[in-house]
Amino acid sequence: MKLAHVVVYLADVEQTLDFYQRAFALPIRMKHEIDGAVAYAELDMEGTTLGFASHWLGELNLGRQYQPVSTSGKPFGQTLVFVTDDVRASLARAIAAGAGIVAAPRTRPWGQTVACIRAIEGTLIELCSPVPGVTTHVAGMPDRFDPGLSASPEPHRPSMPTRAIRRA
Repeated sequence: MKLAHVVVYLADVEQTLDFYQRAFALPIRMKHEIDGAVAYAELDMEGTTLGFASHWLGELNLGRQYQPVSTSGKPFGQTLVFVTDDVRASLARAIAAGAGIVAAPRTRPWGQTVACIRAIEGTLIELCSPVPGVTTHVAGMPDRFDPGLSASPEPHRPSMPTRAIRRA
Protein backbone atom coordinates (compact mmCIF):
# COMPACT_ATOMS: atom_id res chain seq x y z
CA MET A 1 0.00 0.00 0.00
CA LYS A 2 1.18 3.55 -0.72
CA LEU A 3 0.15 6.84 0.87
CA ALA A 4 -1.19 8.81 -2.09
CA HIS A 5 -2.02 12.09 -0.42
CA VAL A 6 -3.16 13.86 2.73
CA VAL A 7 -6.11 16.27 2.65
CA VAL A 8 -6.73 19.00 5.22
CA TYR A 9 -10.27 20.45 5.30
CA LEU A 10 -10.18 24.14 6.16
CA ALA A 11 -11.89 27.50 5.90
CA ASP A 12 -9.73 29.33 3.32
CA VAL A 13 -7.93 27.18 0.74
CA GLU A 14 -6.41 30.14 -1.16
CA GLN A 15 -4.93 31.74 1.98
CA THR A 16 -3.57 28.41 3.22
CA LEU A 17 -2.09 27.60 -0.19
CA ASP A 18 -0.36 30.99 -0.19
CA PHE A 19 1.09 30.34 3.28
CA TYR A 20 2.49 26.90 2.34
CA GLN A 21 4.06 28.32 -0.82
CA ARG A 22 5.70 31.21 1.06
CA ALA A 23 6.75 29.03 4.01
CA PHE A 24 7.99 25.96 2.16
CA ALA A 25 8.24 26.88 -1.56
CA LEU A 26 6.13 23.86 -2.53
CA PRO A 27 4.96 23.70 -6.14
CA ILE A 28 1.23 23.72 -6.84
CA ARG A 29 0.13 20.47 -8.44
CA MET A 30 -3.43 21.61 -9.13
CA LYS A 31 -6.15 24.10 -8.11
CA HIS A 32 -9.90 23.77 -8.60
CA GLU A 33 -12.29 26.68 -8.26
CA ILE A 34 -16.04 26.58 -7.62
CA ASP A 35 -17.98 29.82 -8.05
CA GLY A 36 -14.76 31.86 -8.17
CA ALA A 37 -13.25 30.48 -4.95
CA VAL A 38 -10.54 27.84 -4.65
CA ALA A 39 -12.32 24.77 -3.26
CA TYR A 40 -9.47 22.29 -3.60
CA ALA A 41 -5.72 22.52 -4.22
CA GLU A 42 -2.75 20.17 -4.11
CA LEU A 43 0.95 20.72 -3.46
CA ASP A 44 3.63 18.34 -4.72
CA MET A 45 5.59 16.84 -1.80
CA GLU A 46 8.17 14.73 -3.71
CA GLY A 47 6.46 11.35 -3.67
CA THR A 48 3.10 12.27 -2.19
CA THR A 49 0.59 15.11 -2.34
CA LEU A 50 -0.64 17.54 0.29
CA GLY A 51 -4.19 18.64 -0.44
CA PHE A 52 -6.36 21.42 0.96
CA ALA A 53 -10.12 21.29 0.64
CA SER A 54 -12.80 23.75 1.66
CA HIS A 55 -15.25 22.95 4.43
CA TRP A 56 -17.91 22.89 1.71
CA LEU A 57 -16.12 19.93 0.10
CA GLY A 58 -15.59 18.39 3.53
CA GLU A 59 -19.32 18.45 4.17
CA LEU A 60 -19.99 17.13 0.67
CA ASN A 61 -17.51 14.24 1.14
CA LEU A 62 -18.00 13.50 4.84
CA GLY A 63 -21.26 15.10 5.90
CA ARG A 64 -20.67 16.71 9.26
CA GLN A 65 -18.57 13.75 10.41
CA TYR A 66 -15.33 15.65 10.99
CA GLN A 67 -13.95 18.31 13.28
CA PRO A 68 -12.66 21.31 11.34
CA VAL A 69 -8.99 22.21 11.81
CA SER A 70 -8.67 25.49 13.66
CA THR A 71 -6.13 27.78 15.31
CA SER A 72 -8.25 28.09 18.44
CA GLY A 73 -7.78 25.66 21.30
CA LYS A 74 -5.41 22.74 21.34
CA PRO A 75 -4.32 21.33 17.98
CA PHE A 76 -5.28 17.88 16.75
CA GLY A 77 -3.01 15.04 17.88
CA GLN A 78 -1.55 14.58 14.42
CA THR A 79 1.44 16.15 12.72
CA LEU A 80 2.58 16.66 9.16
CA VAL A 81 6.31 15.94 9.05
CA PHE A 82 8.51 17.81 6.59
CA VAL A 83 12.12 16.65 6.26
CA THR A 84 14.62 19.40 5.47
CA ASP A 85 18.40 19.72 5.43
CA ASP A 86 18.21 23.05 7.33
CA VAL A 87 15.60 22.99 10.11
CA ARG A 88 16.50 26.45 11.45
CA ALA A 89 16.24 28.16 8.05
CA SER A 90 12.96 26.35 7.28
CA LEU A 91 11.62 27.35 10.69
CA ALA A 92 12.56 31.01 10.14
CA ARG A 93 10.87 31.05 6.74
CA ALA A 94 7.68 29.43 8.13
CA ILE A 95 7.51 31.93 11.00
CA ALA A 96 8.03 34.83 8.57
CA ALA A 97 5.10 33.45 6.54
CA GLY A 98 2.86 33.47 9.64
CA ALA A 99 3.36 30.15 11.44
CA GLY A 100 3.41 30.00 15.22
CA ILE A 101 6.24 28.17 16.97
CA VAL A 102 5.23 25.20 19.13
CA ALA A 103 8.67 23.74 19.89
CA ALA A 104 12.07 25.31 19.18
CA PRO A 105 14.68 23.23 17.34
CA ARG A 106 16.41 20.59 19.44
CA THR A 107 18.57 17.62 18.66
CA ARG A 108 17.14 14.21 19.52
CA PRO A 109 19.33 11.44 20.99
CA TRP A 110 19.47 9.73 17.59
CA GLY A 111 21.00 12.85 15.96
CA GLN A 112 17.94 14.33 14.28
CA THR A 113 17.10 18.04 14.69
CA VAL A 114 13.37 18.64 15.22
CA ALA A 115 11.15 21.74 15.57
CA CYS A 116 7.37 22.08 15.54
CA ILE A 117 5.13 24.86 14.24
CA ARG A 118 1.42 25.50 13.91
CA ALA A 119 0.41 26.59 10.41
CA ILE A 120 -2.00 29.47 9.85
CA GLU A 121 -4.98 27.09 9.53
CA GLY A 122 -4.04 25.22 12.72
CA THR A 123 -2.20 22.14 11.43
CA LEU A 124 0.84 20.99 13.40
CA ILE A 125 3.96 20.65 11.26
CA GLU A 126 7.19 19.05 12.40
CA LEU A 127 10.29 20.30 10.63
CA CYS A 128 13.09 17.78 10.97
CA SER A 129 16.44 16.86 9.53
CA PRO A 130 16.94 13.43 8.01
CA VAL A 131 17.69 10.72 10.57
CA PRO A 132 21.41 9.87 10.40
CA GLY A 133 21.93 6.32 9.14
CA VAL A 134 18.51 6.04 7.50
CA THR A 135 18.47 6.16 3.73
CA THR A 136 15.35 6.83 1.73
CA HIS A 137 14.27 6.01 -1.77
CA VAL A 138 12.18 8.23 -4.05
CA ALA A 139 8.86 7.62 -2.28
CA GLY A 140 10.38 8.71 1.03
CA MET A 141 10.10 5.38 2.84
CA PRO A 142 13.12 4.16 4.88
CA ASP A 143 15.13 1.43 3.18
CA ARG A 144 17.25 0.54 6.21
CA PHE A 145 18.17 1.65 9.69
CA ASP A 146 21.69 1.57 11.08
CA PRO A 147 21.40 -0.03 14.54
CA GLY A 148 24.93 1.20 15.31
CA LEU A 149 23.40 4.63 16.02
CA SER A 150 21.94 3.40 19.28
CA ALA A 151 24.23 3.75 22.27
CA SER A 152 22.51 0.88 24.04
CA PRO A 153 20.90 -2.38 22.93
CA GLU A 154 17.52 -1.10 24.16
CA PRO A 155 15.52 1.26 21.93
CA HIS A 156 15.23 4.86 23.13
CA ARG A 157 12.05 5.39 25.11
CA PRO A 158 11.14 8.89 26.27
CA SER A 159 10.51 9.11 30.00
CA MET A 160 6.86 9.15 30.94
CA PRO A 161 5.38 11.62 33.40
CA THR A 162 5.10 10.17 36.88
CA ARG A 163 2.04 12.06 38.09
CA ALA A 164 -1.16 10.10 38.45
CA ILE A 165 -3.96 10.74 35.99
CA ARG A 166 -7.43 10.62 37.49
CA ARG A 167 -10.39 9.79 35.39
CA ALA A 168 -13.77 11.35 36.02
